Amino acid sequence: MDVAAIGRIKDAWGALGNMSAHPISWDGPPWNRALTFPRAEQLFQAMRFPPDHPVVAELLTISNPMKAKMRVKSLRAEMVVPPCSPVDLDNMRQVL
Repeated sequence: MDVAAIGRIKDAWGALGNMSAHPISWDGPPWNRALTFPRAEQLFQAMRFPPDHPVVAELLTISNPMKAKMRVKSLRAEMVVPPCSPVDLDNMRQVL
């Protein structure tokens, strides 16, 4: 099987990763309305929370994907999709 390993954004295939500098629009669950996030990482993190959680709106404004990831770490108890759960992994597949 051919595999594209996604590592650092400067490496081969890095532009396909969730940290790459490409905005992403999403018009599906859990919001069912079009939202445009600065990076795929912000979308992925937002999918871990209820649609009306304040951090979703915050993630729309954070341009740095690592800052977004660190911001969400403090809110783990409020997530409805646990990290590394089957739903979380499926969300990452959809986002990428």
